[in-house]
Amino acid sequence: MMVEGLTDAIVAFVRHHSLAMIALLFALAFFESIVITSWLIPATVIFTALGTIAGANDGMLIIPIIAGTLGGFCGDITSYLIGRRISGSIRNMWPINKHPGVLMRAEDIFNRQGLIALLIAKFAGPLRPIVPMLAGTSRHRLDHFAAASILSSLIWCAAVLVPTYYGGKVITG
Repeated sequence: MMVEGLTDAIVAFVRHHSLAMIALLFALAFFESIVITSWLIPATVIFTALGTIAGANDGMLIIPIIAGTLGGFCGDITSYLIGRRISGSIRNMWPINKHPGVLMRAEDIFNRQGLIALLIAKFAGPLRPIVPMLAGTSRHRLDHFAAASILSSLIWCAAVLVPTYYGGKVITG
């Protein structure tokens, strides 16, 4: 009974503050795609919950997808630019120096797949922000990176939000 009350309160809040939900989706996708912040914020869980709430609220699906896509894209660009800036000292920086295996896996995927690695990394949590950073450290062309980033952000965002959105519709009948 208590969970139902909480769910109803959240749905009511989102119904009256849908703009806040859109801003939150953008911010979560943004921070989920940036080195360091992606490891500190449980963004995917909250992102999924917001998709469910949007569906339960009978909101539009396209606007949350656009907000999440743009947030992921902006986060990728930020990680790319961080990579360009720190290219020589990346292995010695925290938290990468504490988790060298994550960097090695990301480098392996990036070296084998190139920019397709962005799509792969979007679905592999810890690698999500590292691959864009590696694209920056390797000086990939920004225009090619940006095209791959917007596409991978859209696919990731839709893959997370569409099922949860329709799940929210089913839950509320």
